[in-house]
Amino acid sequence: MSLGSGTEHLAALRDALEPRRLVEIDYYSHGRDEQRRRVIEPLRLWAAQGQWYVDAWCRAAEARRRFRVDRIVSATVLDELAPTRTLDPPASGAVFNAAGAESSIVFELADDDRWLLDSTPLESIDPLDHGRVRVKVAIGGRAFLERLLLRLGDRATILTFDSPEGTGANAAAAVRSAAARRVLQCYATPKR
Repeated sequence: MSLGSGTEHLAALRDALEPRRLVEIDYYSHGRDEQRRRVIEPLRLWAAQGQWYVDAWCRAAEARRRFRVDRIVSATVLDELAPTRTLDPPASGAVFNAAGAESSIVFELADDDRWLLDSTPLESIDPLDHGRVRVKVAIGGRAFLERLLLRLGDRATILTFDSPEGTGANAAAAVRSAAARRVLQCYATPKR
């Protein structure tokens, strides 16, 4: 799958906004590590942190969703008009809405290691003593959780973890270990 900059889909989304046309998109969900076809009713296009987003009513979810435009693999403007919907005020520029999260994790990290979180939507980050920070991250899916835990490695101290897989630091460590084993199997020498 090739994810572009998304600029090729901006024109289609803009064209669909004013007449309120439906748009069929193939969308790659980073949190779930899967691609799905959806029909959306675009409500607003906006940019934050160097990325374009479209707020839309998703017919598959039957709810308002936020899509990152560079993760749209294809976009086709349909002839069908969308019903008029009221647009809630933006959530203070937040890129990720934690309300739909499956779980959350809180950990401590050295301030020098904050770069590990550059592309992670944070719920909160609080400075602590001795050059450390406390970070809370809402987890939208298992694939996102696994990538986060693998990226953090042993640099982070898990304080709280609540998910369908279990709770606490041991549950987070089990998720990370299972993901690491699966990744390493990709590099294993095949048996003859």
